[in-house]
Amino acid sequence: MVKLVYGGNGCPYLPSLKNLELDLDYVDPSYVICGCWALENLKLTLHESFPIRSWDTAELHMPRTLKRLTLIQADDIEEDLNDIHELDIITPLLEYLSITLWARCLQVSISDYPNMVEAHLDIDQDQEQFGWVVELFKALRQTKLLDLKLSTMECLLGASDFELPEFSRLLNLELEIPYFDSEFMIELLHNCNMLQVLTLHNREKVSRLELEEPNCWTLPMKDPDCVISHLKIFEFKGYQDSADEHAFVAYLLEKGPILKTMKIHADPSLGQRYKQRIHQELSTVPRSSKTCQLKVT
Repeated sequence: MVKLVYGGNGCPYLPSLKNLELDLDYVDPSYVICGCWALENLKLTLHESFPIRSWDTAELHMPRTLKRLTLIQADDIEEDLNDIHELDIITPLLEYLSITLWARCLQVSISDYPNMVEAHLDIDQDQEQFGWVVELFKALRQTKLLDLKLSTMECLLGASDFELPEFSRLLNLELEIPYFDSEFMIELLHNCNMLQVLTLHNREKVSRLELEEPNCWTLPMKDPDCVISHLKIFEFKGYQDSADEHAFVAYLLEKGPILKTMKIHADPSLGQRYKQRIHQELSTVPRSSKTCQLKVT
């Protein structure tokens, strides 16, 4: 691993370099990357002092040899920068992608990633920039693990209607959601035929009165293939025991014949006695799987 902080104007010649970390305090990354012909692992960190306006080029092109890309925005950076630069991730060999970005300083161009294995997205953008977040989400349809943080889910849910892609190889899905929507979850599961592990974290904050709303659950006309054939582990963090949440969890218990573990982490505001009630109610739900272990904490 080579960690390079570069402030010169020349283009270094590093034709055999495979791993590179750039702290972008004083460097135009295009000058460094252009000489790395065999680069496979790249980590870029943006700081408050990062002079993005000093980039000589409006576009930053990733090497086509790249297999792992990590883009991290440090906590000390400004939320909004006036200049928008283009990050071009046209990297067909990419296997790992992690983006943490909330400053509106980059517009990202992407392509398909047929070799993608693992992707983590924590992206917060203005509404006019939701488009590239949606396109990136679609481009990750071949990944095996997909982790979408709250900010990214808010972008996707706030975007104009779009057709969900089919994640034909996805085995592990982790979502932080601003609210629970069983209709959206069932639609998504229909597009994840091979899914084995599903983790939800509900970040919504509601009052107990709001939880008494009528059940909006509708039994699917067709069960998602992953539920009846592949789903082994389901974990729900921030469970608030709304009617919709309860119906969805009960549905997975009833329809999941190979479900091994269901972990329900109740919202801390519910209290220990209410958690015991949740466990009692879910324990009475008929289970397709004879080996499924239900845990409520």
